[in-house]
Amino acid sequence: MEWLPAFDVELASDCLLMMIHAYFDESGKFKDPSDFVVFGGIVGRIDETSVFTREWRELLGPDIAYISMKDAMRLETPFRGWTEARRDELLIECAKLIKSRSGMSFVSEISKADFATLPEPLRKKLRDPIYGGFEVCVRALVREFPNRDLCLWCDESEEYASTCLKTYQMVKSKSLDLKPRLVSLAFGDDTKFPGLQAADMVAYVANRILREASNAPRIVREIHSILRADKGSKKHMIYTDTASLGSGIMEPIK
Repeated sequence: MEWLPAFDVELASDCLLMMIHAYFDESGKFKDPSDFVVFGGIVGRIDETSVFTREWRELLGPDIAYISMKDAMRLETPFRGWTEARRDELLIECAKLIKSRSGMSFVSEISKADFATLPEPLRKKLRDPIYGGFEVCVRALVREFPNRDLCLWCDESEEYASTCLKTYQMVKSKSLDLKPRLVSLAFGDDTKFPGLQAADMVAYVANRILREASNAPRIVREIHSILRADKGSKKHMIYTDTASLGSGIMEPIK
């Protein structure tokens, strides 16, 4: 048997530390009755996300395996048998952990009504507002972390994973400025990855606040209050009549 050359652990660690890991999730689909599609998530260096992962798991403890906001709000599995007070206490602590231990959180909000007003040829090129949401998040991260490569993580659910893969490939093929910065796209079981659970919380809360504002449940408003003061970006993508995916212009939401 022939041994491979020695592995330079220090060099490998330096390379990994230079990479930014971003966990994405979406809330709302184009075919759903909701008025918005929201992309959101958390981002950080691998050392930051490692600490976040450990502390998230310690926070959940032995009583609950993972966080799903839909299940939490309905007190369904894995929250079956919980009281609202107990649930709210845990969710608030999770939001505080996102605030304190991730590099930043980010949100991209897409109005279906705005998308519907675009000229039909442009709508056909852009296909679905979810694609623009993905692009605006990627562009925001590239701008926020210059000279850093991006490793993207998404939920492995069949419909969502397929959409993310197509969008990732289109953005890389049509955006020469982004192509060298996007170095990997990975899919994971959101019940096993705290980063994906945190992304679910960020996207879910942003969508409910958009739809319901002050009528949103108190716990949703409290989580939003904790997260909204973050450094994270809140932007949307503008596409001209001649634009296509990969050539949008990012503007802040006023």
